[in-house]
Amino acid sequence: MSTHAKTLYIGMMSGTSLDGIDIALVTFKDKLSVLAQTFLPFSIELKQQIKLLTTPGENEVERIAETEYLLTQCYATAVKTLLEKNTISAKDVCAIGAHGQTIRHIPPSSNHQGYTLQLLNPSLLAALTGIDVVSNFRQKDIALGGQGAPLVPAFHQYIFTELDNNGIKTIEPQKPVAIINIGGISNISWLNTSSSQGYDLGPGNTLLDNWYQKHQQGSYDKEGNWGKSGTLNECLLKELLQDKYFQLTPPKSTGPEYFNLKWLQACLRTNTDILPEDIQATLTELTALIITNAVNSVSPQAEVYICGGGQHNKFLLNRINTHLLHPLKLTQELGIDGDYMEAAAFAWLAMSRVRKHPVELKQITGASKNAILGGLFLAG
Repeated sequence: MSTHAKTLYIGMMSGTSLDGIDIALVTFKDKLSVLAQTFLPFSIELKQQIKLLTTPGENEVERIAETEYLLTQCYATAVKTLLEKNTISAKDVCAIGAHGQTIRHIPPSSNHQGYTLQLLNPSLLAALTGIDVVSNFRQKDIALGGQGAPLVPAFHQYIFTELDNNGIKTIEPQKPVAIINIGGISNISWLNTSSSQGYDLGPGNTLLDNWYQKHQQGSYDKEGNWGKSGTLNECLLKELLQDKYFQLTPPKSTGPEYFNLKWLQACLRTNTDILPEDIQATLTELTALIITNAVNSVSPQAEVYICGGGQHNKFLLNRINTHLLHPLKLTQELGIDGDYMEAAAFAWLAMSRVRKHPVELKQITGASKNAILGGLFLAG
């Protein structure tokens, strides 16, 4: 039996970019350590099926069931691939923390209860892998009056400020630090400040990817080169920034159900005759500004670390740097690959559930109290 027995956890995340599954093998023996990580891309067919479910349509119940089954099989394949590559037995893994694929996230409001829906069959995943699965992380937080998102800021608090001797660079006490995750949606985690610990900022890659797919071949704007070829349209940018979401105070959360091409097209009705590449440049500036406005409004002197798929968009990072006092850094400098930060977070959430540790989300999501998150689905 592995020396990591009962300390090994797997974390899995598939985000709103719909590119595939990030998976990380993590140990919590003595210190947190990411032992291995890999990525399994979605097939074009599965990606399209998921994308269709993110907006209302016909025969949704049957399509959800079919897509969830295919997605869960894909998750199981990712687990088996990770274990085989690293010669790890399934019996040595304590649990899998599997987020699933969000197809709807409607945060609670004054006139709406709010709900969140992730595709995944955790019982099937447990049966296919032979490993206990922890899933359904967001529902308990919403039941307690929270937003259900974001969850990762709680992990950032744990890994960068609370653990000693964990093999990861220690963030200086009392020095303000912002960790920005740029996925489909961008979110911020504040460390060492009195500000709200974390919340969703708004669009990260989702508008950039969707606009690129509408006008170019491929799924994303590599390194932001197409956006870089365009010219910022100040009038359009001003209108985009006037959206009511950007005026809300935390706690708050959002998703591509809100920030999508339909949202963009509504703004373009009063901003016509703009070249597609100029719109891409303007969307890049929008993401840069919602990030830097959030940082500068709390602590302009803060160190800012970036993680998530957006870290590969060189044009976006350049625009962010333009508005900050200090150059951006990547979370690799803190010891965790930014592409697998969220996967590691869900391994930690699984560990927290198995050990019955409440997750400190009250200040982040607005829940009435901290709670043990997720349901445990046994393999045996």
